[in-house]
Amino acid sequence: YAADVVRDIESTQRYLASQRMVERSDNVSVHILSNKRHCEKLAIKCTEAKFIDFHIHEINEVLETQKIGVNEEQDFSSALFCYLATRKISLNHYAQPKQKKYFQHYKAGLALKVATIVMLAAGIGFASSSLIKAWIYNSTVKDTALIEQKYKAKFNQLSETRIDSTTSTANMQHIVQAVEDIQSKYLIDPEKLMSLVSEDLSLFSDIRVTSFEWFQSNVSDSETAKSVSWGKAKVSKRNSRTDKKKPKPTKGFFEIATVEAEFLNFDGNFRYALSAVDDLEKTMNESGKYFSVDIIKRPLDIESDNSLSGDASVKAVAAERAELAFRVVREVKPDE
Repeated sequence: YAADVVRDIESTQRYLASQRMVERSDNVSVHILSNKRHCEKLAIKCTEAKFIDFHIHEINEVLETQKIGVNEEQDFSSALFCYLATRKISLNHYAQPKQKKYFQHYKAGLALKVATIVMLAAGIGFASSSLIKAWIYNSTVKDTALIEQKYKAKFNQLSETRIDSTTSTANMQHIVQAVEDIQSKYLIDPEKLMSLVSEDLSLFSDIRVTSFEWFQSNVSDSETAKSVSWGKAKVSKRNSRTDKKKPKPTKGFFEIATVEAEFLNFDGNFRYALSAVDDLEKTMNESGKYFSVDIIKRPLDIESDNSLSGDASVKAVAAERAELAFRVVREVKPDE
């Protein structure tokens, strides 16, 4: 019985953590109302649970504390439930309709007063709004007249000193079309990519971003903004040692971001940090929102050719930081 109770409580705690109502490391306070024969077993079993602060109350002690009189010792909480259910009593009204006439008149009078106040307030509000709009309109008319005079004077001045242009109409159309293509296809901002990355990182509440570097490229494997060559896109050949699961470098229009982050309140548990980084990479790759996602820095280098050394004392673990970095590539479609 005690094991079933603790299991159900832990299941509820995991559900609350999955709904982001509590953190996985938060201490959840749980109050258990039980009979005397189960209290000792529950107390022993509850000490094994982590991140849960148990408070076990004996039913008859609660009844005595609340001064609820019962005939005999209770084994269940039904007496306490009935007492709480009967504390609020709804009073009945036995007056006849003709006896409630003046009360209805009183309520109707209050309603009319409230309606009158609301109508007066609305009338004053509309009148104030109209006055403000009229004042703004008059000010706008005056400002517009001054602007018109300035533009007319500038136009007359330019007309006197204008120079005939040798640019043909066809060239001007080509220039306008090129500008429109650039504005519609290539002038984007990092808001979309930042929003997508934020949605994925929100699933990991203990990871905070410290740096976000964003640029655009015409190939998917550009390392930095300086390495981008807009004149002619060059795709580097894939190294045979690289991960075969990664997509092949290709040409197109991409936005690339290098994100640096760290774990908050890191307690030295690198196993958890590495697992969280793997979960983040898997989540982002399986979302289908990105062309590629690469982890370029992990909290701990666990490659076979790396040697580990350090201080395992409490102070060293407390001062340790778990940092990570990953590179995100998203292909921008023409309709975006």
